[in-house]
Amino acid sequence: MKKHFVLDTNVLLHDANSIYNFEEHLIYIPIDVIEELDHFKKDMSEKGRNARHVIRKIDELRITGNIFEGAPINDKGGVLKVLMDFETDMPKGLKLNVPDNRILMAAKYLKDQGMENVVFVSKDINARVKASAMEIVAEDYEHSKINFDELYTGVTRFEMCDELFEKFKRDRVVKVDDKFFDNQFIVLNCNGEELFGKY
Repeated sequence: MKKHFVLDTNVLLHDANSIYNFEEHLIYIPIDVIEELDHFKKDMSEKGRNARHVIRKIDELRITGNIFEGAPINDKGGVLKVLMDFETDMPKGLKLNVPDNRILMAAKYLKDQGMENVVFVSKDINARVKASAMEIVAEDYEHSKINFDELYTGVTRFEMCDELFEKFKRDRVVKVDDKFFDNQFIVLNCNGEELFGKY
């Protein structure tokens, strides 16, 4: 049976690819999460990088599908939806001008609409406690499988043809179309010979 996962902002900031880790289930991102990502995107920290990555991925889904009605995100039947309107009754003690509480409201809205298997996913213990108090199933995000080949090490290897390699050895400058990170260390390789540089 499919589950309806409502993701807290901290899940996306923790793992920029988290939206792809829910297999055949439905993922909901409240508009308040989008606004919080927009706030973080200018940070030069890991959170800022993850925020920018998530925003780009959501934009790609917007272009290829309808993120408000549900955009496919994998070949298993998984779907992502951005929730815009989700007003519903909330406990009086929760201030609705607090983004975390509005994100919780999105989960309660889905449950109030009669959807079964609604799950609120958050790295924030307090948010999970509040969700449980509202009788919403709450889980921590624990997708801990790491592909070490995909981690950014600060170093990348770049294969060059003989002509380009010789130009770099001579001029110490060469233009390539590949995208690199600022200050990334590049190892240039041509037929087994290596040179080192900084982008």
